[in-house]
Amino acid sequence: MEIAVIVGVGVILVCIIIGTTIALVTLARKAQSGDALSEQIRSIAGMFVVVTAVAALLTVAAWGVQASGKGTEQTVTVLTSAFTAVTSITTAYLGIRAASNTARRAIDRQNRGAEDGGATRVPTSNPPH
Repeated sequence: MEIAVIVGVGVILVCIIIGTTIALVTLARKAQSGDALSEQIRSIAGMFVVVTAVAALLTVAAWGVQASGKGTEQTVTVLTSAFTAVTSITTAYLGIRAASNTARRAIDRQNRGAEDGGATRVPTSNPPH
């Protein structure tokens, strides 16, 4: 019975992967490089990869716990490894996403400064006399 649940979760994951891939390909065909839709596609695709990886790891961990039987040491080892992998993947994604957003804001700020004629205003604590 337990193996049937794991296989069922695997089948559901494959269906989700196929459906999301089809949706992303359809959106990518409509999007042009650099527009808001392509940025949304990148965001969705990145999150999709992270969620899929985490779901796959959890499925494998569930299988590992089931296969290890009643040995608590083996179960703890499997769950610790799965937790470490999930944490690493999630932290890497969020770190890369934060760096990307920061870089994009800096470039946008720089482009706005260039559109204003290159004049940048430096805030001062003392108003001019």
